[in-house]
Amino acid sequence: MPITPTEKIWMNGELLPWEDAKIHVLTHTLHYGMGVFEGIRAYQTDDGPAVFRLTDHIVRLFNSARIVGMEIPYTVDELIAATKATVASTGLEACYIRPLAYKSSEVLGVRVHDLDDDLLIFVAPFGPYLDIEKGIRCQTSSWRRVEDVSIPARAARSSPPAPARFEMTTAMRASRRPSATASMIACRLLPRPEIRMPRAFTWATSTCQQG
Repeated sequence: MPITPTEKIWMNGELLPWEDAKIHVLTHTLHYGMGVFEGIRAYQTDDGPAVFRLTDHIVRLFNSARIVGMEIPYTVDELIAATKATVASTGLEACYIRPLAYKSSEVLGVRVHDLDDDLLIFVAPFGPYLDIEKGIRCQTSSWRRVEDVSIPARAARSSPPAPARFEMTTAMRASRRPSATASMIACRLLPRPEIRMPRAFTWATSTCQQG
């Protein structure tokens, strides 16, 4: 889905103009895919945009970082405040929010230690992920989920297992056939293991006021 640029991107502690939020071509994550992220939604309400389960998403971001050996240089509360400020800076009534922690050191080498960890947050308008008016058709993927003992599959990483990418491409190509009249999504042959959520998880939203 194409992304519409907004006014600001939060990057390493400050709001930058969209066109100024850049990284170097030698950034470690660009070469080795070591990063973690969240995909969050803010919805329009009478009190302004409300971010769905913001605290829970940020806590999960920290959990993903811990699993892959990253140290996010901010607190949960600081990132909650940064997310709200980024949403408010755009003036959008509803949007998609993407916080991304990444290895920013400009070096080569297959490792995760002795590297700088940085973080960015961008928001953008984002419509429905699937066209539910047409219904949804499913297919079973021939790709299998990678075992947890092979890679940290429980972390929301910027380099997800290759099967996830192949599954989506396979499903989308199949949906473009003349006989397909609805969106199609992929289903793994092996279900994901059960992940128990902490009791502290709630269905709360956080409002973002434009300052």
